[in-house]
Amino acid sequence: MLRALTAFIAMIAVGCIEMPDPDRIELKTALENTEKGEYPLVVIFEQGEFVSFQKSGEHKKQYYWNEGGRDGVLRKVANSIKIARKNGFSVDTMGLHEYFDE
Repeated sequence: MLRALTAFIAMIAVGCIEMPDPDRIELKTALENTEKGEYPLVVIFEQGEFVSFQKSGEHKKQYYWNEGGRDGVLRKVANSIKIARKNGFSVDTMGLHEYFDE
């Protein structure tokens, strides 16, 4: 009985531990990689709270901003895209039209 109770408590404790999301990325890393041309597509989802940095259809990384931080994050992302383009990299965007004169 004691073993069963201990096993049950262990399962609950392990289940409550939040596993890191392998598709998340830190903003600083995402911006640096964008400037290096590693993400040819950057997508903003109007309904979501994140920006998606994409190398391919299978390789996507997301940065989730805090409530109220959207505009500041998107300005930084747009600036990194401008730097990448200035350095000759092709970076397509979706949902960032208000940050570019295109």
